[in-house]
Amino acid sequence: MIGRTPPPPPPNNQGTDTSTVQKNSKQSETTSIEQPPLTAPSNIKNVLLDQSVTVTGDDEILKTNGLGDCAAVAILSGWNDASSCYQSRTLMHLRGGSVEATQNGERGGAINLLKTLNEQLSQAGGKVIILGGSISPSEMSLVITIGQEVHGTLPIGNLTRHANVELVIGAAGGVTVYPNGHFELDGDGKEFTPKQCKEILNDVFPKAKKKTHRLT
Repeated sequence: MIGRTPPPPPPNNQGTDTSTVQKNSKQSETTSIEQPPLTAPSNIKNVLLDQSVTVTGDDEILKTNGLGDCAAVAILSGWNDASSCYQSRTLMHLRGGSVEATQNGERGGAINLLKTLNEQLSQAGGKVIILGGSISPSEMSLVITIGQEVHGTLPIGNLTRHANVELVIGAAGGVTVYPNGHFELDGDGKEFTPKQCKEILNDVFPKAKKKTHRLT
């Protein structure tokens, strides 16, 4: 490995020339090469505050952090058996968890995007991950986030109403989403149990007839 001093040769019956060992050690120290700083792989797409990113490649990874009092929503649709990944994957970082906040430079841009992605889910099925931030990781915070109503509809809540969609609800400071739907939560992030998820949805849709959800 570059930059490490090689260990001295093992002793033998004829003895070791210590002057040679010391000379080689000094040469190694003076010729060591400083390693360049590590950079993120090019296939990792970082989603910043007020942004949403959609990818369709087989190896692209979506990542966001610094959620705090924000929320993240990942929508994956169109499972491809040949590549073992979802064909369309979107990750959104919502300021304050609000769908009406600026998204990709457009005020309330998340609303139209969520509508389009919801239509994709209804046709192709998929997986939805909804995360509250690390500051308020409670069930009630997720009820508020999921239950936001805009013009008589629930942009995030509608994502949870498909029987052919796997649903994950949790809270974390950040998340990494892989092409096959696997995900990793940052730090002390937590995924709510199926029972907790049902309780959250019961509070969001108290009077509606519940549909079947594939809760993980």
